[in-house]
Amino acid sequence: CSCYPVPIYWITRTPRYKTYLNLEKAVFESGQNTEILLISHNQKSKFQQYYQTEEQRFHLLPPGIQQDRLRPPPSAEEIANLHHQLGIEPQDRLLLTIGSGFKTKGVDRVIIALAALPEEEKQRVHYLVVGEGNVRPMKRLAKKLGVSDRVHFLGSQKKVSLYYYGAYALIHPARTENTGTTLLEAMICGLPILTTANCGFSHYVEEANAGQVLPHPFVAEDLSSALLLWLSSDKTPHWSQNGERFTMHNDLYSLIEKSATIIENTHKND
Repeated sequence: CSCYPVPIYWITRTPRYKTYLNLEKAVFESGQNTEILLISHNQKSKFQQYYQTEEQRFHLLPPGIQQDRLRPPPSAEEIANLHHQLGIEPQDRLLLTIGSGFKTKGVDRVIIALAALPEEEKQRVHYLVVGEGNVRPMKRLAKKLGVSDRVHFLGSQKKVSLYYYGAYALIHPARTENTGTTLLEAMICGLPILTTANCGFSHYVEEANAGQVLPHPFVAEDLSSALLLWLSSDKTPHWSQNGERFTMHNDLYSLIEKSATIIENTHKND
């Protein structure tokens, strides 16, 4: 059968839509007595825009990064084996994207930027995608643009730290991203980051000076230019050190503990 997009007019009149809207109002509308726990700064401004939610009702929490999935770092031998398996030479650059939903994460944007590089630079780059998604359209795009030998899809991997520590940079030009845990995991591993401003955790990259955040709305030429500059830049070690230092001196981890404290205090005051 043929499928057509449903007009927003009809969506807003469905029972499901009305139920979700009422539930959201019950939490966020001005004058309610609910306390709100958030890990994304971007979401706070959106709720205040639509519901005029009082400032004091919001509690911003640490992202809750799990360090144990990144520690201990892989050995130099493990990283060398990874590079050997992928055919990466010492002078090559390995770009990394970690996440599921390739269109949402902007994998196609990276492939287009990779294809736009000068031939000499293009032959020095490998692009590695770790995660689940619809591979076929991405592979077709890479083949069409002549970079299929530069792009590797590995699916889900248990030991993600191997890829963070083995890469040259994390590239994450997502179309939409409420948070972006991969940005903070990369910083913990000392991996410089090239991302977009609409990622919820991109402000951490800016605060730490751990890479580059492209402005929103996205412009393809911005990514192409930034990528070319990165491949010849001497800033990446500086960004790497900044990101790692930031994660050592800022609380990105105690999400559960701080949530429990807020909930307990709120209950005591009732």
